[in-house]
Amino acid sequence: MKKKFKTHASRALSRVESTPSGTIQRYYAYNKLALDAAMDSINILEKEGRDRKYFITVNIAALDTAGLYRGYEGYSQCIENLDSMIVPLYETCQENNLALVITSDHGMAFPDAESRGGAKSDKYASANEVRNVPLIILSPNIKQQRIRETIGQEDVAPILLSTLGIADRPAFCEGKEKNLKEYAVLKVVSPGITSMKLSSSGEEVCSGSNDSVYYITGLEKNKQYTLETVIDSSGETYKDTLYIENDRVIEIKEKDENQDSTASTENNMHLVGGILIGVINLTGLTMIFRIMRN
Repeated sequence: MKKKFKTHASRALSRVESTPSGTIQRYYAYNKLALDAAMDSINILEKEGRDRKYFITVNIAALDTAGLYRGYEGYSQCIENLDSMIVPLYETCQENNLALVITSDHGMAFPDAESRGGAKSDKYASANEVRNVPLIILSPNIKQQRIRETIGQEDVAPILLSTLGIADRPAFCEGKEKNLKEYAVLKVVSPGITSMKLSSSGEEVCSGSNDSVYYITGLEKNKQYTLETVIDSSGETYKDTLYIENDRVIEIKEKDENQDSTASTENNMHLVGGILIGVINLTGLTMIFRIMRN
């Protein structure tokens, strides 16, 4: 793949310069470079048959530049051209059972048809054309639907993770999850080798043993489940009732043997500290009383 990228890089300048200078076709050529590189990357990864999953980010940068330097007409032309240019990438994703996500960091606002566009300054930042950006997700595990609610850019990461069947969420992510799949994923993490059983309405859904991490996919959404686990080394049991709508991660924590003794020690220290404070206060009051009497 590294060799392929070097080939793309070496030919990039000549491909762009082969289009007439100052024309909108040069912007089209720049966008096509990114799309061609993405499709080549997919073909290489799929041909090599790697088991690992991959994530490719494609930046169609000329669209933004067209809005800044070619006004509303050039911006619109670049979008229309991209609509047709992206079809081969869409077909490649379909053929390889991949998800395709189309979004943007911002839109572009124009004071009038002849003006340059903008997005960052106070003049533009609050415009609907800048704030309302697309979020189109095409994936084999999602039925066609339209989401009629406000979704922020902070929500994109958890939505994509859910679409990819990854239950984990980044610790720094404050966005809300929107499970677009027809099913939910449950991840169970234990501190050691554990036996696990998941049931619903008294019927076993799945079970497993001799592992510390379980991924359970294909769960029916908006349904109540009972999770039972037994840690092999200690025999400790865990049982909980779960209502699953979105993907979830359940962490089983082993009981700390020193927890009770630690709590008892802390309570004793608090008691001693309270007695000392009382003695100090009483001594201080006695001294104040003597000084006032003298």
